[in-house]
Amino acid sequence: GALDTMKVGYEKYTVKGNYRVRLIERLGAFCSDSMIDTVSVLPMPIDISVVGKSTTLSAQDTFNAVVAKNKSTYNWVITGGTKLSGGTTNQIVVKWNTPPITASIKVTETDSFGCVGVQKSKSVTVQKPVSVEKYNNNGFELYPNPTTGIVHINLSELFAKNATFSLYNSIGQLVKSEILLTRSTSFDVSHLPKGMYTLTVTSHGEFRSKKFVLQ
Repeated sequence: GALDTMKVGYEKYTVKGNYRVRLIERLGAFCSDSMIDTVSVLPMPIDISVVGKSTTLSAQDTFNAVVAKNKSTYNWVITGGTKLSGGTTNQIVVKWNTPPITASIKVTETDSFGCVGVQKSKSVTVQKPVSVEKYNNNGFELYPNPTTGIVHINLSELFAKNATFSLYNSIGQLVKSEILLTRSTSFDVSHLPKGMYTLTVTSHGEFRSKKFVLQ
């Protein structure tokens, strides 16, 4: 008799491993044959993310792909800068083009089985450092703004000695106060509620204030 119309079946496997698959062929109403084969399902690349600064005043910065596998390779695509080191590893160093710019870091993982993951990206705002004259007039430099947790302060010469800073929330409550021992310092505000804050630096009867946003 004539060969029956071929039927194709699909099966979705969500867990890696080896699976036995049987193909059955029927010829007419009475004859049939079958074969069994093994299908290997490889693990997909893990769900990585790009970790590094979102805002920077530096000439170059380091970025990581996490969580990374030991035997995976990583294809990095940089817009707005040049990869100085790292190759196809999970950590690279990027040198930025002339600021101010908005750059991007993109990475795709290929695991040891040759499976390619989804490309992940991160936007980076590369700021132009404030000139000495500008922040001398303003008393101090504060960055990044907005911030997700760490705030950096650079004091002008006017505020370089016996300075204190006071941090106030949006309703004027004092949430932190500290003596500044150096002209450059950093502090962590990630434990505070998100919102608008005012930082005031005082020295020798002079004071300057700046606002920043905690995201």
